[in-house]
Amino acid sequence: MEFDSYIDFYNHLKTFPFKDIVFGVKDTIVADTLYISVADSKIMKVDNDSFAIGYYYALILSVENVDSQLVNVLANCSQSGLNMVNWSENSHLYNYQTTVYIPVGSGGEPWQTT
Repeated sequence: MEFDSYIDFYNHLKTFPFKDIVFGVKDTIVADTLYISVADSKIMKVDNDSFAIGYYYALILSVENVDSQLVNVLANCSQSGLNMVNWSENSHLYNYQTTVYIPVGSGGEPWQTT
């Protein structure tokens, strides 16, 4: 699925039953929570200037059950496929990871207040 801005992406995610959507990390891993972080930037270079035209975001989902509907939701949002990272003995949760590309646009950035 493609998104025009971070705000469009975030608003799309809010329609699903995630317990929390976190930009960054928290001290404890919580079930049914989506963690988002900036993974890389897409740079366009022209002459001696360069501009960030978009960002790749790493998405990590923690769920109690591999059959969780949130796994399907995350797979449909991603552009690079969904990978099960591990089963955590500490939190007793399955962790899935993917990336999504979102261009820089008028829809704000994750560090801005929505």
